[in-house]
Amino acid sequence: MSGSGRVLRKRNVVPELKGADYMSSEAAVLKEPLLSALDPESWIITHSILQTSPRRLVLQARITDWNHINIIIEPNKKGDNTFGDRLLHLLSEVEAGCAEPTLERTVAEYISIIRLCCQQRYGRERAPLFLHTVHVTTAGGPLGISLAEKIDVELLHALHIADVLSIPQRPSVRYVSVNSLTPVVRAGSYFLPNTRLVKFEGREYVAKGPIYPSRVSFDMAEMVRMLEFPEPQSPYVVPKPSAVVIVSETDRRVCGFLLPYYRNGNVDVYARKLRSFGRLTNDLLLRWFRQLVEALQYLSKHDIWHGDIKPDNVLVDENENVALTDFTQAFATCATASPEVRFKTRGRSDSKFSLDEDAESTTPEENVTEVMGVPTSWSHERIMRSEVYSLGRTMYLICEGMSMIDIYRTVGWVNVDAKFPTVFGSESTTPECLRPLIIRCVQEDANSRIGLDQLAEELTCVSF
Repeated sequence: MSGSGRVLRKRNVVPELKGADYMSSEAAVLKEPLLSALDPESWIITHSILQTSPRRLVLQARITDWNHINIIIEPNKKGDNTFGDRLLHLLSEVEAGCAEPTLERTVAEYISIIRLCCQQRYGRERAPLFLHTVHVTTAGGPLGISLAEKIDVELLHALHIADVLSIPQRPSVRYVSVNSLTPVVRAGSYFLPNTRLVKFEGREYVAKGPIYPSRVSFDMAEMVRMLEFPEPQSPYVVPKPSAVVIVSETDRRVCGFLLPYYRNGNVDVYARKLRSFGRLTNDLLLRWFRQLVEALQYLSKHDIWHGDIKPDNVLVDENENVALTDFTQAFATCATASPEVRFKTRGRSDSKFSLDEDAESTTPEENVTEVMGVPTSWSHERIMRSEVYSLGRTMYLICEGMSMIDIYRTVGWVNVDAKFPTVFGSESTTPECLRPLIIRCVQEDANSRIGLDQLAEELTCVSF
């Protein structure tokens, strides 16, 4: 997570509760039977950010499975000694390193109260409206706090109306309001905060919006980019947005867009699921390879590029065909990024426009930030060579059954120095006839990689 905040931890901040003796005087309200009512498997806090401007705590919670939501705790503007004031004060002491051992326990107890309130209100099968965040207030409630659903005001300030975003003015572009979308929580679907499975006019869609204010420009640019996909569109690229989402009928600021819902999810999870059932065949792997190449050929023909090809950006439809998704073009992922898109640069790491190929040798080490992404100054030919590398790495990870979730947990998303060798060992599960092609995709020297059209031609000659 990025933005104006500082990351406290990149793990669950709530330790296991041991019993009533674990409670402090500030959180004395959380006693049996309320403590025993806490569901250990839902509304788990996975990340936290203590922001300085505005001063507040942002928690990322996993409702169940892989459905996530943001929770915001802010101080009382009147300066009262409220729940939010006390929690933020405790976190400031913890972060400063001057906390006593019991202080972190107290913080965990406060967060457990928030979890319990969310569980009581939503359970495992309900969620706030699309783009809405759970805000903790201090008005009433059996645990001394209450919950309110609303769009984060910081996010609202970053949104724009359609004319500012240069959205194509076509009759086919439909606008729908947030309130018209019914949230759906379903096991087996992976959704980050502000990307939500919704139902609209009897059909299910994925509503995608910006996670935080600094991402608004990227996500809105992705929407415009997808709306302008040339026809006829490749069947192996996710279809154009079905609708543009606005805040309300009276507030026409654009806050997201609707995409088709792929029930099989992404190929990272789906391929490993098939493998566990003994159903991941060589023919299916070859078909996916060919389809992704065809998707890239379509993009290349129209001078479009992706920039972050990886298994979890490839969706699987009901016929087990794949479709490339996520055209944000903001970041790349270290597990599949080509060597040439790994940089060390000055300043913020949340903007692709800050990429500087010469920064590594000119920037003092203490000011260096790791960045991965395609510089906008590159030629299309150079970009496509990088795309071929990412395609090869993607097929390698799929064929070898490597989990992207495990990679994120152990290495992270952005790690310029991380090494990911493409090696086929004695127990390799990659079909032998695909290995040479994958190796030719992932050559360190971009000029030595196989060309996209040549790759497509050679794949037509592969059979089992």
